[in-house]
Order: sequence, then structure tokens, then C-alpha cells
Amino acid sequence: MVETVMEKTLEKANDNKENSFGCRLKKLLETLGLSQRKFAEEIGVKPPTISEYISGKTNPSPRTLKIIEEKFNVNPEWLREGKGEMFLPQEEKKELDEKLLENIIIGLENAEKKLGKELKPEIKAKLIIYAYKHFKDKKDWDKALMELIEIAGG
Repeated sequence: MVETVMEKTLEKANDNKENSFGCRLKKLLETLGLSQRKFAEEIGVKPPTISEYISGKTNPSPRTLKIIEEKFNVNPEWLREGKGEMFLPQEEKKELDEKLLENIIIGLENAEKKLGKELKPEIKAKLIIYAYKHFKDKKDWDKALMELIEIAGG
């Protein structure tokens, strides 16, 4: 089986047990004040999976790492390799949030075009807020927002 670059990086970082991914994850949970169960809910995995990550039994997928990084503003280099600070500066988080909002608005406009109707401003605002809170990891904005528009009866 071919190892991905990310798997090799995590494996190399895990060679030093004191700076293993599991130790970093445990430190992150402590810093955030989250239980393993709550953290698992936040990133969309089962609670035993977090224990497996901490013990070094398994490594998270690239998608899961990305969710952790984006949801909690964690520095990717720190999470994956133990380098740098635990969290990104707020300015970088702001840029990520701005890009997310841009994607949501573009997706909403595309969904309106496909449906052939324009939504009321108050419905647009509610959809944007809902999408921002719930679809941070969604890549197919058009489809997700069309589903929301149909559900909202827009």
C-alpha cells in the first residue's frame, strides 16, 4: 500500500512519543477544555476514535485533520508535525472565514440561478448564517444551498 505524504509526516512526528500526534491532540483538548466525547461530536467522529488517535493506534484522515484545523483555528504545522504555535494568529482565521462566506454567497447565487428565482433578503440572510454555522466542510455549496432553499420553501 502506498503511504501518503501526510501519513509519513505523522508517522515521523509520532516517533518522538513526547511530541506524538496523540500528545498534541491531548494537549489541544486540555487547552480547549473539551472532553474526548465533546471533541468527537465537534469533528464528526465516534468518541472511541479520539482515544485511538491519542494512543497512537490510528491516525486521523486528511479530512479530519482539516476539520480540526479549521474548526478550532489550529496551526496545521503544529497539529501534524509539532512545529510552531498551537493556534493560528486571528488574522489567518479571519481570512479563512472571509473565504468561507464568499463561497457561501457565490453558492447561494448559483442556487438561485438554477432555481430561476430570487429569494427575499431575510431568507438569504438566514440561509447564509445557517450555512456558515453548519456547512464549513461542505465542498458542493450549490447543492447544499439548493437543498436549504427547497427546505425553506424559498
